[in-house]
Amino acid sequence: MVVAADGRSDFCTVQGAVNQIEPHRIQPAEILIRKGTYHGLVRIQREKPHIRLVGEDRKATVITGLNNDKLNPGWIQR
Repeated sequence: MVVAADGRSDFCTVQGAVNQIEPHRIQPAEILIRKGTYHGLVRIQREKPHIRLVGEDRKATVITGLNNDKLNPGWIQR
């Protein structure tokens, strides 16, 4: 699966790609994330342990999101 912020790929959000991976998968799933800044939290459920996120560029692929106890109470979910 490929994610690109400009929409020229399978998905335009990382969460959208993660959501498409079936739970309890045994084979690893790799998501390539193209250069760009992706805003928002990415939640990978416990049922999806074999997901690998790979950035196209170490400095130009950024996943960022605001997360703190006021927005998302309880340390378990963070």
